[in-house]
Amino acid sequence: MWFFLFIGAAFLVLGWGAYAGWNRRWLSRPLIYAGHLGPAMVPMGAGFVLMGLSTPVADLFATGGPTTASGIAWSVGFFGGLALVVAGHFMGTSGMPARWRPRWVRALEGLAARPGDPAPAPGDLAPNWSTVATGTDSAPGPTGYAPPLEPIPQRSVQAVINAAWGGARSRQKDQGQLELLQRLNLLDSRLHPTPAGALLAARLYWESADTLVIEATPPGRRSVVVTIVDHEVAVLEFRQDWGRAAEAGTGLGGFDVVPYRSEEHLGELLRPWVTAV
Repeated sequence: MWFFLFIGAAFLVLGWGAYAGWNRRWLSRPLIYAGHLGPAMVPMGAGFVLMGLSTPVADLFATGGPTTASGIAWSVGFFGGLALVVAGHFMGTSGMPARWRPRWVRALEGLAARPGDPAPAPGDLAPNWSTVATGTDSAPGPTGYAPPLEPIPQRSVQAVINAAWGGARSRQKDQGQLELLQRLNLLDSRLHPTPAGALLAARLYWESADTLVIEATPPGRRSVVVTIVDHEVAVLEFRQDWGRAAEAGTGLGGFDVVPYRSEEHLGELLRPWVTAV
């Protein structure tokens, strides 16, 4: 009894922290927990508490010994709690229904803040310096397109992606770079993603996102990870000198969001940058 109550209380505290966004580390989704492990700890914790209370509640109906009412009370509490634990574990491994997800998770996944509201248009979430927001012509050609940002350190690019689960500072410890990401409206004051930052991490969390990589043949020093969102915009993650053993973590990168026309257009647009060095 006390074991179930203790475990249940611990799961409720951890689950509520995840639901409120205080603890986002679970979103890195380790091992089999590819769903919504943190928020799923809430029903799991409630289930353990019910299992722990099943015996004392049943005893209230069994003052003179076991009775039908005490058996029913125990069965409802124990097996009802077990059902909640199983359902919570399923949510943690496979995913929680959209309407039950915390608001901050819904924002990361490109959903409306409240169930039933229209989802935000990806183009409206793009940072104000991006191509889609400025209306700059994204024409392909040797000089027709260039990334809007000066190259930033590889760790800063990864900090934006890791910020979704609270790991921005674990990737980029340079305070100046973190402040730059805040000025670019990619991270907020708590180093969590802004709506624009969530869009740039769409390849990890948006169900409507498709990802492809544009690189030279044979592979060279540059490549672009392209995330097509709702067939409306393409999020571009620029990479230069990434993955080189002698210079691990010292590459450069950047971002942009451009209107999506076709995969062929993206190839024509980005190939000059990819093959420039």
